[in-house]
Amino acid sequence: MHLVEADADGRPLPPRAGLPGGAEPFATKAGGGDRYETYQQINAYPVRARNTGGRFFAMDTRGAKAPYIPLHFHREHSENFLCLAGRVGLYANGTEIVLGPGDFLHAPAGTIHSFSLRGNNTHMLGLLTPPVFEPFFEYMNTPTEAIVHEEGGQPHFPAEGFARAQAELDLVVVGPPPHTA
Repeated sequence: MHLVEADADGRPLPPRAGLPGGAEPFATKAGGGDRYETYQQINAYPVRARNTGGRFFAMDTRGAKAPYIPLHFHREHSENFLCLAGRVGLYANGTEIVLGPGDFLHAPAGTIHSFSLRGNNTHMLGLLTPPVFEPFFEYMNTPTEAIVHEEGGQPHFPAEGFARAQAELDLVVVGPPPHTA
C-alpha cells in the first residue's frame, strides 16, 4: 500500500490528490480524497464506492458549529457516525446523544435521525453502507481544493441540492430540524 503521491508515470501529484479509479490498495494523507465545501464545512470522500467494490463509502466532515439538519431516515442504507474531534449532536429515534472524540453511533436503515456539529473545529467520520447515498454530498456542496473551511460568509441551506437528493436518493424527510436545549 502506498500514499497516492505520483501518477502511473511517476510524475508528482498535488499533496492531496484524488482517489484511484477502482478497487485497489491506497492511502491518502489527512484531508485527502475528493473534497467539497459548504458554509464553514469541508466534506471529503477518503474512500468512494468505486474503491470498495460497491460495498460502502466514507465521508470525512470538518467544520464549525452548525445546527441540526432536517429529521430524516433512509430505507436502504445505514449510517455510522464516529466523532474524531469536537462534539457531534445526534438525534436517533427521538433520543439526543452528544458524541465526543472516539464516540460512535450506528443508525441502521429506518432510524429517524439528524446531526449537528456542536462546536467549532468538529471532525466526524461517516461510514455509509451500501453506498446508494454517495451523490448527496456532491448535490449539497461545491468542489474544492481547500483542506480547511473558511470562516465567515453568509449561512445558507442548499435547497436545490436537497430537493434533488430527496427526489433521486434514499432520503425520506419526516420533520424539521430538532430543537436544541
